[in-house]
Amino acid sequence: MVPLTLSFTALALSASLSRAAILSVIIPTIFLLTYRYKKEILCFYKNLKWTAKNIALFALCICLLSISAIATLYLKKESADGRVLIWKIGKNILHENRLFGIGFGQFKSRYMNYQAEYFKNNFYANEIRLADDTNYAFNEYLQATVENGFIGLLLMLSILLTVLFARTKKRNDFRHVMLKLNFMSNETSLPTLARAGILCIAIFSLFSYPSQILPIKTNLVLFLATIAKSRQLEKAVSTNIPKRVLEKKSFSLGISAFIALLVLASFATFKIHFYQTRFQLWKEAQHLYSYEVYANSIVKYAEAYPGLKHNGDFLTNYGKALFMAGRHEEALEILKEAENLFPNTVSCIAKGDSYKHLGKYPEAEQAYFDAFYMKPNRLYPKYLLVKLYQHWNKPEAAKSLAEDIMNMDIKVPSKATLEIRSQMEKYLRDNQTLKLR
Repeated sequence: MVPLTLSFTALALSASLSRAAILSVIIPTIFLLTYRYKKEILCFYKNLKWTAKNIALFALCICLLSISAIATLYLKKESADGRVLIWKIGKNILHENRLFGIGFGQFKSRYMNYQAEYFKNNFYANEIRLADDTNYAFNEYLQATVENGFIGLLLMLSILLTVLFARTKKRNDFRHVMLKLNFMSNETSLPTLARAGILCIAIFSLFSYPSQILPIKTNLVLFLATIAKSRQLEKAVSTNIPKRVLEKKSFSLGISAFIALLVLASFATFKIHFYQTRFQLWKEAQHLYSYEVYANSIVKYAEAYPGLKHNGDFLTNYGKALFMAGRHEEALEILKEAENLFPNTVSCIAKGDSYKHLGKYPEAEQAYFDAFYMKPNRLYPKYLLVKLYQHWNKPEAAKSLAEDIMNMDIKVPSKATLEIRSQMEKYLRDNQTLKLR
């Protein structure tokens, strides 16, 4: 059964082409093998003779590992470059408050504004292609530092290192307690496996966002509980607490924990039902929106608003629906709330459209430019600016931007981009603009 499981795991990893996942499996596996065969490894090392043959073999292994690392780096290179761009901009956010950070959970509410500012000042073609709407730093340590400062990072690393290097003593009486409580058959196997699991998550955190994925968070809690339980039992044995006292103490703690869990479960059930209802309303509102039944869609959004008013994605959808229904003043209010939680190109473009319909052309221009600098590889914001300048009676600005659109590299060719190019080409031809480059 184990070889079959390992085979399927290897197939899944190879199919995913996820370098972070592969690395986060290989290193904990080496850790477990080293722990399991540490006596044999030490014996081999002591008896190893550094002959020319062994040195050549060692050098060959190093070369193969280096080639594999370089090949892995160039696998999905654009994805790796995109992460480097996010880390570079994340470092700029950190400069705002290095000691305490910008606030827990605030990365999503700040990042896109900093990305727009970065591209205003650093318009490099190789980085422009990588820009996209971003929610996470793709590095938990960087995101923790940005949100909680270096103090938060030190606290996080202290907990991680304490858990990873906490040792469980091998004692016969400790093993007896473990077996008696049916906790595990070997006194060190489960804590060691739990540490390997935490190490896996810690490595994956360097390149992704596991703290945002519920199954991974659940496993992390399980791993921490396993280590904490083993340490608790070791402490109980080391202080020579009589079995009767230990059982009585465990019973009291169990009753207290049961009551606490009962209260927590009741509260959680109420909150889950509350949010489940609001998310269902959101789903219904989106369904109506997709069928262009905007008035009914807005009613559903309004019902869901009290429970989801701190959700940037929900507010963006709500503001867009209000715009489509022609309720521009209300749309702007909701979209401004959305931008405080999750600034993105969709909310900026919707803001610009509402300002344009209200005749507030300078505000619309600013909103469209914000959307463009957030993702400067997209044609649509500049296309909307051309249309705005036509209404605003600014033909020279419209012509200049139309020419820029014709010379932009297209990140993702589509029917929409071809149509935009076609319209801009016709506009330039009809208005006898500068020759296209």
